[in-house]
Amino acid sequence: RKKFLTAAKLIILLRIWRQNGQLERVSLEAIDLIQKGPQKSKERIFKMRFKDKSIVITGGAGGIGRALAETFSKDGGKVLVSDISETGCKEICEKLIQKNCTIDYYSGNLAEKAYCEDLIAHTVQKYGSIDVLINNAGVIPRGPILQTTDEMWHSALDVNLTAVFYVCRAAILHMQKQGGGAIVNTSSMWGVYPGPD
Repeated sequence: RKKFLTAAKLIILLRIWRQNGQLERVSLEAIDLIQKGPQKSKERIFKMRFKDKSIVITGGAGGIGRALAETFSKDGGKVLVSDISETGCKEICEKLIQKNCTIDYYSGNLAEKAYCEDLIAHTVQKYGSIDVLINNAGVIPRGPILQTTDEMWHSALDVNLTAVFYVCRAAILHMQKQGGGAIVNTSSMWGVYPGPD
């Protein structure tokens, strides 16, 4: 199982680095990763990948978002956590700052257009650029359709769809000026396999 997971990571790494013209060097690093195990070589590869990159993660105070914030910041990225929970933002930032990571937060409600645009502006002001945007935040109103109110419906659309558009649009404006960037939009498996409620 460990070898399969390592091989999967290797394929992802090769695809990522091929576009930067550094496939040959990373191929050698990846071979070393398989031969010696992930613990010894992983740090070299990933820190080289995200060092000094400015990364925004929405929904970054808990769950998958929190794990992303930890991974990117430990791998050299300059992380900006976005979440409606200011308490959660403070917790993850305090934890990682103690480990000498570069991380900060900008708490707010993604359902508000002004916050979506301010989030990107704040990131560029703080870090000088925005290299990676990860739209990870999402809300799931639960219940049968006959019990789903208009407010529940619009709340889901505002955060899961409209906010993604607003944040992407604001980020792309800066990414074009700086010569590029990367955007990752995540979604729930419920988009393919709906839950019973």
